[in-house]
Amino acid sequence: ASLPEPAQVELSVYNLLGQRIRVLRSRPLPAGVFRILWNGVDDDGHAARSGVYFAVLEAAGRRSVQRLLLVR
Repeated sequence: ASLPEPAQVELSVYNLLGQRIRVLRSRPLPAGVFRILWNGVDDDGHAARSGVYFAVLEAAGRRSVQRLLLVR
């Protein structure tokens, strides 16, 4: 992901039911390009099952959604 200017960022992973299972980042970030990896674990420390998930990035009043495929 890239930010053209500094912004408060929230990056979360959701399952197909629309339930947020992991918050990867929730903090201000400077402008720039970022790479954030998800290790397939939910917020409770449990391994997520193989399947389709969605990464939702919210920053500077914008929302971006990307489909993820987790294969175990």
